[in-house]
Amino acid sequence: MTATSNRVLVGFVAMLIAVVFMSRGSQNEEVSSNPVCPGSPASVHARCEMKVSFPGTQCQKVLEEVTARLNHENGWVDPHNKGNYALISSKSSTDEKTGKEVNLINASHTTGNGKYTDLLNLQLTVGDDGDCVLETCSESQVTSVLDFSTNFCNLHNLYCNDNESCNSIHNSLDYKEDYENCSQNSVSKCSS
Repeated sequence: MTATSNRVLVGFVAMLIAVVFMSRGSQNEEVSSNPVCPGSPASVHARCEMKVSFPGTQCQKVLEEVTARLNHENGWVDPHNKGNYALISSKSSTDEKTGKEVNLINASHTTGNGKYTDLLNLQLTVGDDGDCVLETCSESQVTSVLDFSTNFCNLHNLYCNDNESCNSIHNSLDYKEDYENCSQNSVSKCSS
């Protein structure tokens, strides 16, 4: 290797290390502050946290559609590389402070090639305006920095509507996404 090649390689490695450590610090702080995120054994990993509102929609309709897609009802196929969802658990409880019903879903998504499995949690509650609100998070379970919107798509494809070629099963849902920690959120990556 030439001296110039060595400098370029050292510079690249230094930049990569800086990115990893910057990501690691923010991941550790934010994970502990959001109980909706499922967690990951990897200290450096990609994830997506969002709050999604469904104007004029009851949570039962959102829950019905999300659960149907998680279970691949009617032959529904994940439009993002034909991945496989699995419903791990689902429970309903009452928030002691507000008295409102809370639905919590724990699930996983495995890539179409079977190589990677991400964990995701979805929490549905009724907002102050009566609309359904989904607080949700998907996290990679292996070391990763960039995921090219995979964690976003893991979540988005569970509620996207017919106008986006998502093929709803029971309810085509209108929604508004607010990204809390989800810098890689390209809808164009969510279909093969």
